[in-house]
Amino acid sequence: MKLKITKTRVIICSIIGAIAIAGTVWGCLSLVDAINTINIRTFPANLKSAKLIEEGGKIAYEVKNFEGTTSQMSPDTFAAAIYKEHQAQGFWTRVLVKVFNITSIHTVGWVVLGLLGQLVFAGRMIVQIIASEKKRQSVVPVAFWWMALAGASMLLLYFVWRKDVVGIIGQSTGWLIYTRNLYFIYLKPADHDTYEDTQEGNLGTDVNGTTES
Repeated sequence: MKLKITKTRVIICSIIGAIAIAGTVWGCLSLVDAINTINIRTFPANLKSAKLIEEGGKIAYEVKNFEGTTSQMSPDTFAAAIYKEHQAQGFWTRVLVKVFNITSIHTVGWVVLGLLGQLVFAGRMIVQIIASEKKRQSVVPVAFWWMALAGASMLLLYFVWRKDVVGIIGQSTGWLIYTRNLYFIYLKPADHDTYEDTQEGNLGTDVNGTTES
């Protein structure tokens, strides 16, 4: 059975690619905006963002709510709002905010995305070692590359949200490698490679069953 290009595989690759590219572009634009402004990382949970501005020779906070409306707050008012919210938080909410290094409990979804991405990304090695133990030789199953691609995509979005340049560079370069390997497996297989060979990672075996040197 020769390898086939199916609509499902093309759609999955296209969706993952579109999400990763859109996330990277959004992250780059956010970084450019951050360079020109003084963004505040800690702000009340009912606000979307906050930054320092100078108005009439005085320093103030320009805040934006989730509806997109902007307003200004004095330093005393801003600090009082943060203190009041902190005092109202429960113990476990404070623990989650500190452990996950987030501004409020409302952003924990991004941390969950990052944790799931790391779980999938690390899980590819378990899949690889299981396949190798079954064959009693080092093999790389197709699932290894799919898990690497899925995990890297989730981690890329997470690092974009974090505005972590190191993570963005690391995952984006790896993403290209994973898609390239899947391209060779599904879209440009060698003439003698069968689906079973590729799944087990036996890309060095010829049609007669002998291993190429």
